[in-house]
Amino acid sequence: MQHASKEFIAATILHEMLHIFIKGNSPNEHDIIIEQYSTSITKELLGIYNINPESGIYLVFTGLNSAAFYSNNINPNSQILNSVNLTIANYANFNQTNQYGTYCKN
Repeated sequence: MQHASKEFIAATILHEMLHIFIKGNSPNEHDIIIEQYSTSITKELLGIYNINPESGIYLVFTGLNSAAFYSNNINPNSQILNSVNLTIANYANFNQTNQYGTYCKN
């Protein structure tokens, strides 16, 4: 995460905290995160950072591609999946030419 934006790091921390919170309650924690917490995580990201709502919801999907939601609702060749993956990649790999998000300074 050395080159990740603050937004990507925050989404990852919230994701991992939810694993701790729901651990043992379901065989597929990622489905629970998408179904029950994606709206809340998005609202938190939008409340903390000045990002557009689309980027906020796409960041929530970081690491959730194993959820049944993906196979049941998103065509693997769809433009929406391409947009999700591109947004995640942009926020995960912050650099001077890629101005997605806010850089974490030491």
